[in-house]
Amino acid sequence: QSLFSQFNTELFMVFSKRIIFIYTTLILFPIFLGIIVFTSNLQKEQIENVKRENELYLQENIQNINSYIDSFAQLESAANANDDFMLFLINRNNELSLEEIDTLKKESKVLSRLLLVIPDIYALRLFIDNDYIPESWPVIINSKRFDVSSINKWEFNFVADFMGNFNQYMDKSVCLTKPFAYKGNKIGNIQISMKMEDFFSFAYEKISPNINNYIFKVENQELIPITNDKINAINTPLTESEIALLSLFYNDNKSNSSSFKIHTSKGQTIFSYEYIPRMGIAIFTGFNLTTLNHQFLWSKCVATILLCLTGFLFYFVIRFATMRLMNRVFVLMNGLKEVGKGNLD
Repeated sequence: QSLFSQFNTELFMVFSKRIIFIYTTLILFPIFLGIIVFTSNLQKEQIENVKRENELYLQENIQNINSYIDSFAQLESAANANDDFMLFLINRNNELSLEEIDTLKKESKVLSRLLLVIPDIYALRLFIDNDYIPESWPVIINSKRFDVSSINKWEFNFVADFMGNFNQYMDKSVCLTKPFAYKGNKIGNIQISMKMEDFFSFAYEKISPNINNYIFKVENQELIPITNDKINAINTPLTESEIALLSLFYNDNKSNSSSFKIHTSKGQTIFSYEYIPRMGIAIFTGFNLTTLNHQFLWSKCVATILLCLTGFLFYFVIRFATMRLMNRVFVLMNGLKEVGKGNLD
């Protein structure tokens, strides 16, 4: 009887533990799986939101750049609008009288006032090929003063060293230099400049510690950084290998705009870019996901800890309920066995 009782007790304990384990697993496993699926979907959704916001921010900056390019074109058209003055610059073949020099100075001031209409423009210069036209600084300059063939149509971080004591024109600028003509007759070259920090204002401000902006000149499918000390101080500089990786993704996409995710020295980063054909440059905006990923990792850890605590609580609740239930079942079973033996007590 004692052995039978001991056997029943051991059987009761083993069976009860299995029931407790099964019930606990059936309750906790779906919860755990739900937490994993929920946090993963939430992380993907957040990353998609970051991507969309990154692209919107980039589009705003691209729109500003295109508006500045339009302003350059408007200023060029305005400078070419005075027919009499344009013919004067082309056809002059002798020395100017004092009256003509005064007229030249007045026209130079008119051109200078155009900058008041488009205040973002930093400087306007006409390099005149005609040696009979005297200089009227800072607008009308003889072509021999500066070799325009030594620079590209678009120059960045350009400093007008030839301006001498005009220190207000020594800031680094985005500079457009192109032939200047009137009805097919070449006058010289026009040069329009805008300060780098105005043209690429987004690269000179930090709206978020996670966002970095980069400007690249695109040549032969290669990305060449356009930067300076101020830009590097605000935006985390990219290594050569990271630039090479961006070039690889840029060339593979075969699109003027796109987004992709890569790993940099600062962690996983979403890059959005757009190519500006009129300037031959590409603007990249990178959002570092390290902080976001850490937040989700921390959330998963907290959820796991809470799940473990909940598991312990469930275990004891289920254990208490199961032990009471199984105890009654085994009492009933033992009673039935006794009845079967003829013991009706």
